[in-house]
Amino acid sequence: MAIWPVNIVGNPATFVAPLQPNAPVGTVYADQGDVVFWNNTTAQNHQISLLGATPSKGIVTPAHQTDAFVVTENVGTTIAYNCVLHPLETGKIIVT
Repeated sequence: MAIWPVNIVGNPATFVAPLQPNAPVGTVYADQGDVVFWNNTTAQNHQISLLGATPSKGIVTPAHQTDAFVVTENVGTTIAYNCVLHPLETGKIIVT
């Protein structure tokens, strides 16, 4: 099991996986059983919603992080997510 942070950065925000420097912005790769969480490095509130997977992760205030999301989906699945408060801020988890 790996733990993957995703940093929320910039304005408008993008999602960056700092431990996966070759991953495109907005993408994190995870295996089944891995943990993903989001760090808010911006000055704005954000609310991550994993589309079709779970309810939203709740509002994450500046300098805080979301609760952990445990990847349970099958290999080959792409889990799209967005910020409920800023719907154009999107990303994805690709299950490898």
